Amino acid sequence: MKQRRSNLELMRLLAMVLIIAHHFSVHSGFAFQGGPVTGNMLFLQLLSIGGKIGVNLFVMLSSWFLVESRQLNKAKLVMLWGQLVFYSLTIYLLSCLGGLAEFSLWELVRAAVPVLSKQWWFASSYVFLYLLHPPVNRLLAKKWFGGLLLILSVFWFGIPVLAWLPERLRDLAWFLYLYGITGYLRLHRKSSQGTSRRWFCLGLGCFLPTFALSVLGLLARVKSGAVFETVYFDAHHEVHLRCCHRRYLHERVEQLPVAFDRPAVR
Repeated sequence: MKQRRSNLELMRLLAMVLIIAHHFSVHSGFAFQGGPVTGNMLFLQLLSIGGKIGVNLFVMLSSWFLVESRQLNKAKLVMLWGQLVFYSLTIYLLSCLGGLAEFSLWELVRAAVPVLSKQWWFASSYVFLYLLHPPVNRLLAKKWFGGLLLILSVFWFGIPVLAWLPERLRDLAWFLYLYGITGYLRLHRKSSQGTSRRWFCLGLGCFLPTFALSVLGLLARVKSGAVFETVYFDAHHEVHLRCCHRRYLHERVEQLPVAFDRPAVR
């Protein structure tokens, strides 16, 4: 019987909280017209940054377990696809019945193929990631794959050419990049006891300047008299995620206590 790891469950819970906080901050319609910067503004700005980190955590958690798969599990793919279709159609039809949306044949067709119509960007990108993970796993074993990741890192962060891709391709490309990093760490990691604290501190050191820059942007907007709206840094510029999450997905995934492990309920 499969056992759940309490450390990974804790990480998943953290990712959920970060994403909920992000949506609360960004999509709740908070707006402050001019005036001094308040504690509420700074708090909302802090909440907004965590959403993309939470998404990245979910992708890296899934990647950690998928890297050992050599074949596509068609049953899981069909089940995932069916769940997305069910919820997409249900939400659309209920919205029509409740007067929140007007019924149209075209929108019904779009709701019936949520992955292809990209009703939800994360779900669409994840399904395509799942489809592509077997060939990517074969590439992970190659000696040159680490060099490829280094080159991709340059084009994500140094010269952000990949960040200019069309949105549909950019999200999938970012998921594949996270998958490659996670898989490479799991398959090629070396024993590095005592380094997790340094990686965590480095990640925190990258996060704090990110937040500081967002606060400077906030100050500039408020000083100019513009309406304050929560802004956040895009996932492709969050370098700190690479360091913060390495502690859990690399050195300590097998060393953290699992005293609260319990049988999986699925």
